[in-house]
Amino acid sequence: MAHSAAGGLTTADGIAGVSELSGYHAAFLVSGAICGISALASLLLRRHAN
Repeated sequence: MAHSAAGGLTTADGIAGVSELSGYHAAFLVSGAICGISALASLLLRRHAN
């Protein structure tokens, strides 16, 4: 995720400088959104099961 969000810019050491930060930022936002949606879904499903 981080590599594709950085635009695929790579060097011999990996993802280049500022692109690395923006790539990780996007990856953390996506993972946070997935965690939030999962938590909400589990709460909703738990209430309907009772």
